[in-house]
Amino acid sequence: RVGHAYLGLKMYSDAISYYESALNLAPQAGAAHRGLAEALMALSQLDEAVVAGENGVRYAPSDPLSHFTLGRVYASMGRDVDAVKSSERGVALRPNDAAAYYGMAQIHERLGNFPKAVEAFTKATELNPYDTKGFQSLSLVYSAQGEHKKALDSAEKSVSLTPDIGGAYITVGQVHEAAGAYGKAISSYRKAIQFSNATEEIEAYIGLGSAYRLKGEYEDSVEWYKGAVGLKADEIRAYVGVGDAYSDWGRFEEAVNAFTAAISLKPEETLAWVHMGVAYAGLQKTEEAIEALSEAIVLK
Repeated sequence: RVGHAYLGLKMYSDAISYYESALNLAPQAGAAHRGLAEALMALSQLDEAVVAGENGVRYAPSDPLSHFTLGRVYASMGRDVDAVKSSERGVALRPNDAAAYYGMAQIHERLGNFPKAVEAFTKATELNPYDTKGFQSLSLVYSAQGEHKKALDSAEKSVSLTPDIGGAYITVGQVHEAAGAYGKAISSYRKAIQFSNATEEIEAYIGLGSAYRLKGEYEDSVEWYKGAVGLKADEIRAYVGVGDAYSDWGRFEEAVNAFTAAISLKPEETLAWVHMGVAYAGLQKTEEAIEALSEAIVLK
């Protein structure tokens, strides 16, 4: 349970430690293998994650969540056929279980199969019409397809179900942002902060940084992204966001500093290398730009 708690808080290294301790005591605990796979996948340690995921299915074959976790690992590895098969096995175990369809929908979403993801998320919300996360996920898939009206309807349904949960307002903000309604996105993200837990608060700050940047209000964008760093010092997205805002602002030296900070925390962060290359180009430092972009190519 402690491992699951850390996993929920996105404290993946701590989660891994507790799962490994649990497995030392009970090597056939399927739920621990499943949780370990989730944490390893979040850290992009896919070779280890697939072993844990397969053990989760081996020791808990009747648990649909084990199949969905393994499916997400397969999807992350580009093993699309295996990913879909795993998700289908999970649904077959619980054909009238909303969580089963939710898991299959996540697989399809990860693979970019948005129509099938919509179908599965819709089935999940039909089976559990009070599942606010189901409506949030359905909203984001609609948004990814450019169906902003349907996306907003689903997001607002989530808010109506849980008006005191920050995540619901964050989803509304993300939908507005994707539709180019940056002022509405900012209002939703600000509303989210009133009801957010620690994890949701970081997401709201990052959302505000992004919306203000897209709106062209770079000083506010930097302020919110730096606020996210203040909440979580190793939040890579916030450092990259700061760099992007400075680049759009034309302050390339400060952008390079932000991308350098991101890379110092996570050297394999391809996006930071790419954007740093662009910032160096803005400084007319061609050699440094080529080096950064070359590093990104190597990582790809």
